[in-house]
Amino acid sequence: MFPGSSGSPVLVLDEGTFSTRAGVTFGGRAYFLGLISDAYFEVEEGEVKFKQIPSQVVPTYKQKQFVNLGLVIKAKAVLNTITKFLKAHPVPQSSVTPANPK
Repeated sequence: MFPGSSGSPVLVLDEGTFSTRAGVTFGGRAYFLGLISDAYFEVEEGEVKFKQIPSQVVPTYKQKQFVNLGLVIKAKAVLNTITKFLKAHPVPQSSVTPANPK
């Protein structure tokens, strides 16, 4: 998670062997879990110390540190939104061109 990662897909990728309800499976699979919508970070406040000039006022600084946690819009909500959009704005079949026209 980092700034600008909103909208990125969240996937689970299993390669090799992985557990299923049927037991251990060989191969690979990928699941779309959703889209990142927000990233969380922790703000730490500290002190800047001046050794040569004593002062009554101590300057402070704040540092943002990402904690690798985020908010994900579930895949079901994303797919439902796409379905509703396509129903409201159908694509005319005449405007669809094949990927590999012959």
